[in-house]
This record gives sequence, structure tokens and C-alpha cells, in this order.
Amino acid sequence: MRYGRYQYTGFTLVELLIVIVVIAILAAITIVAYAGITGRANDDAVKSDLHNDSSLLISNELTTGSYPNTETALSAQGLRVTENAYGNPLVDGGTGYLYNLLYCSTVDGYQPSEFAFIGSSQSGNVYSVANDGNINSFPKSSWTGGWGTICPAILGVSAGNSATGIWLYENSIWKNWL
Repeated sequence: MRYGRYQYTGFTLVELLIVIVVIAILAAITIVAYAGITGRANDDAVKSDLHNDSSLLISNELTTGSYPNTETALSAQGLRVTENAYGNPLVDGGTGYLYNLLYCSTVDGYQPSEFAFIGSSQSGNVYSVANDGNINSFPKSSWTGGWGTICPAILGVSAGNSATGIWLYENSIWKNWL
């Protein structure tokens, strides 16, 4: 453009604003896509952990005839978790402590011997697996009352002395044997 004797080169304010808006829109699209990809990756890691750990317990049950129902027995199984894939701890119980990734099993002598894992992904989705090996979505609304309520419900046994639970992420800390 030429104004008087001088020729100005460069961008107008409107042109700069248009470029900034376009860059902002592209950045927003990228951030949303990244969040979705990250959420699916965390879900897949949690599902993989549940599948692999349940396979270990199913294999062990074939030789011992039961699933572990004490922390000592469970710790000897060689379970592994992808700790950073878990998140959104769901149970507080008014203690201020956060809980996630619950292992449930029937007690010694209860037939049939059964187990289940329940854990929450960073994305907020909750998954469970039982001794049938199938990964299922677990309703968040059922994740209340502590293991004494959750374990009998997911195992399909009467509340009381038929089931036990072990938190693998308890009081905001992972078990040191994982």
C-alpha cells in the first residue's frame, strides 16, 4: 500500500487476527484429538492389565484348585499394572484416602471359587474382569460402600463371610509388590 510518499509493507491488523484465530482453532482440534487418543490408550492399558492378571490367576487355579484370597497369596502371583494408566480413584469412604483397583475373591472353602478385578482408567471408565476372563464395563454407580459391598455383588455371592477384597491401590499408594 502506498500512503503519500511512503510504501508500507506488512500485514494489517485484520489479517493478523485471522491467522491467530485459524491457529487457535487448529490447536483446539489437536488438543481434543490428543485427549481422546490418550484416554483410549489408558483404557487399553487397564484392560490389558486386567486380562493378563486374570490369566495368571486362572492358570494358578488349574494347579491349586482355588484363587488367592489373602494379600500374601495374591502378592506371590506376579501381578503387574501400568500404574500411570489408572486414575480417577472412585472410593473415598470419608477417610480422605483414595482407592482404585480392587481384587475380590471368595473365601477358602466357598464353592465355586471365584475372583474379580475392578479398576478405573485415567479416562474415568471403569472395567472389571472375573474368572470367565471377559473384560466388562463396570457401572460407576456400583462402586460404593467399600469392598464389603462391591465384592459380594460382583461375585454374585451373599454379603457377609463369603467374599473378601484387597485394594491394590489403597490410601493413595500402590502395593509395593506390584
